[in-house]
Amino acid sequence: KYLALLDTNALDRVYPLPEGAEPCVKPGQKVKEGDRLTGEYHIEAPLAPVAGRVELRQEGKKRLVILHGEDGSQHQFEAPYGATILVADGEEVEAGRKLTTRSRPLSIEAETEGRVLVSPGSLAVLAEGSRGLILPFTPSLIPMVEHGAPVREGQELFRLNLPQGETILVEKVEVEGELATVRIRYRARVECPEAAIVWEGDKVERGQALSKGVIPPHYLMETAGVIKTREYLLTELQRVYKSQGVDINDKHFEVVIRQILNNVRVEDPGESDFMLNDIVPLEVFQREVQRLSQENERIRRRREEIVGAKLLAPVTKGGMTLAEAGEEITPRLLEHMLALGVRQVRVELHGEPRTVRIMEYRLPQGERELLRISRAALLRKSWLAAASFERTTKVLAEAALRGEEDHLQGLKPCLMVGKKVPVGTGFPGPATEEETSQETEGVEAASSGP
Repeated sequence: KYLALLDTNALDRVYPLPEGAEPCVKPGQKVKEGDRLTGEYHIEAPLAPVAGRVELRQEGKKRLVILHGEDGSQHQFEAPYGATILVADGEEVEAGRKLTTRSRPLSIEAETEGRVLVSPGSLAVLAEGSRGLILPFTPSLIPMVEHGAPVREGQELFRLNLPQGETILVEKVEVEGELATVRIRYRARVECPEAAIVWEGDKVERGQALSKGVIPPHYLMETAGVIKTREYLLTELQRVYKSQGVDINDKHFEVVIRQILNNVRVEDPGESDFMLNDIVPLEVFQREVQRLSQENERIRRRREEIVGAKLLAPVTKGGMTLAEAGEEITPRLLEHMLALGVRQVRVELHGEPRTVRIMEYRLPQGERELLRISRAALLRKSWLAAASFERTTKVLAEAALRGEEDHLQGLKPCLMVGKKVPVGTGFPGPATEEETSQETEGVEAASSGP
């Protein structure tokens, strides 16, 4: 994120985006005077909100349609550029009557040379040699001005976002020309109801306990992450058993801890097969991300292949024609289509008509989730393993209704049905296609022998 300060008294320009106008430039793109910043759009025709009498008026270059409502209200509309007025002066109209046609095709062009800034609802051009500034800000900074608001010299633009009870200590200030770099560190005051286990001057890490007591695992995971949470759970579990004189190897606890930490809550499904707020195993989530990443790699290669190919169908977006059939795809046209969100094009490639996707898939985003052991057990992909823990009747009934299959890839289902466990020094591992084909050829050769 960034905060842009524009000098509109000089050459910097800001263009509000009318309804239906879509930018055809990318953030940071350099433009020249007269370059188009948006695609073509239309200003829609005004409709009479109430029944009444029409009055036509000309004010300079503006053509006004004034509606005097039967209820005493008055409504004023400006005829769009190039539109035809469909009502006469003094004519009585009903509510919902179209007063003019829509405008001719319009677009916004740059009035000066510079770099483009894109923000919600507007475009801006930062002119070459401008006094305008682009100031990046982080979540620790809160902007003190609103979007589009005028500012004056010396006005406060940011304030620090400090949690309650925290202060800032300035460690170092480095000045180079007109740029100052300030290095800071936070100081927080924390009330400890229990006895502290750290001393003054000690260096602590994120998520480290400062006092005696129990740390809620969910809070620890949000604060310090998965690794610290795993270490804390292992330490606390071992402490409980060792206090009873029971010595258990860490690996047994680690198997259980892995299960309750091995889940992801989907926060943004992107273009994956997940749904919002789905809880899926980490391996499934990573496999889906890997699949989409490989697809995106293929899409990038296809984009390079279709440069120079001819379009077999026109490319349109939002009612605007970006390219006609028969037009050759150039790198600039391809970049323009991607900026406007065109997903696929119909082209002739290697003498054959093909529909090629050019827009990369959006990857899903998720957060690691800490589940209680009973919940984690029920979310396993093996219904045999889930049914052996609790809610056996419910799990078996749902598996039967869905017609699920258990491929017996885990330890527990293999032990339950008496199958050999797929682990140990004698386990050959998953067979590759080449090994499988060699074994098949050997069997066929043996069966065809004398």
